Amino acid sequence: MAEGEGVAIAPIEISKKVDGTIIGEVVIGKVNPRSLTEQQFAASKELLYHGTAREFVYSPTGNYDTRATGGDGTTDYGFGFYTTGSPKQAKNYSSERSKGRLNVPIVYSFLPYQAKMLDVRDAVKPTLNGILPRSFVEQWVKYLEEYLNDEKNFQCFEGLAKEAVYEGVKNDFLERTKLGFQQKILFSIRDPKGRGIFMLDKNGLIDTAFQGFMLFLGYDGMIYREGGEGKDKEDLTGFVFYNPQVIDTWEGWQKRP
Repeated sequence: MAEGEGVAIAPIEISKKVDGTIIGEVVIGKVNPRSLTEQQFAASKELLYHGTAREFVYSPTGNYDTRATGGDGTTDYGFGFYTTGSPKQAKNYSSERSKGRLNVPIVYSFLPYQAKMLDVRDAVKPTLNGILPRSFVEQWVKYLEEYLNDEKNFQCFEGLAKEAVYEGVKNDFLERTKLGFQQKILFSIRDPKGRGIFMLDKNGLIDTAFQGFMLFLGYDGMIYREGGEGKDKEDLTGFVFYNPQVIDTWEGWQKRP
């Protein structure tokens, strides 16, 4: 959890009973995949799918960002390994990101095991993302402030580039989010009207920070709603894993000790 090192903030308990409308903490993958036959694995109701533009071998020690699968990944909710429960939409992802180069979409099947997830879908209407607890938004703002003030997080930038990245995240995102929090605006995980806790950040600073933040809070990943990709896109439930140890293919699980 390198991204979370040096951030001395006590975790705040997150509960939808206090405020917010999200489902909250859940654990997925209660059956050990190592105990399953290949047929049982494929028939699991918890099976997740990853569509990609090219073949790759999943590694539980990998650092999954957009480069992990040849640059065809997504960072909608921070660096991590993205999956969906819909095989149809996983095929759409593969077709969309391969830009028509594939005759047959490339889709891999995965099972999680004892993965502690933050489910940000609405507890009453899980086809939508819910309102985040203020405690969660406040914690994220504090974490990001500390992250921006740590020089080692800018080692890959130099001179004016470093200053531009810092000022861009600080002014375009952090200050706006802090102001919204003070005004008691209701935040969701992502919102087209600017009431989300993300921004487009081509430098990957927020993506890296949010991955570290979620690991810092003790979450292996997050469950959310999104719109899908491709010509046959549909709204779907997505699963992003910030901790790659809690998910694998059948072959991968069988190789684990």
